[in-house]
Amino acid sequence: MSYFLWLAYMALGATLGKWLTIGGLHARTISIFLIALVLSALAFNAYKKSMRVCGVLVALSPLLAPIFILACGVIFKEEPSFAWLPKAGLWACMLLVITAIVFARGMRLSAAAIGLCILWYTLWCAFVAIMSITHSWL
Repeated sequence: MSYFLWLAYMALGATLGKWLTIGGLHARTISIFLIALVLSALAFNAYKKSMRVCGVLVALSPLLAPIFILACGVIFKEEPSFAWLPKAGLWACMLLVITAIVFARGMRLSAAAIGLCILWYTLWCAFVAIMSITHSWL
């Protein structure tokens, strides 16, 4: 369990880290933009009174993917033949986000914003899990 939490912490550090630059943008800048997007979408839904508990649960359903990916990083530690599992989990997260957007009636904007945030974190979870599985740390 502690290794799982450590992997999650490393992925969160990469998500919020200032050391990483993507196309001139720091990862922290992208994360702050995504969080602001989620907050504004949730505020819009609260203003329109279209926020429902089941819609929020549907929008948060893609969180299953990073849990799966990090669990793969823990279970298959130092077994490089399973390095494809985090990539498959990333694709599964994309499908879960699309499904959440389709099924979150009245909250599609929030579901899309939350989905982008989750995808951003899932990308780094997959990166850290692949490093754990291949035992090739940067």
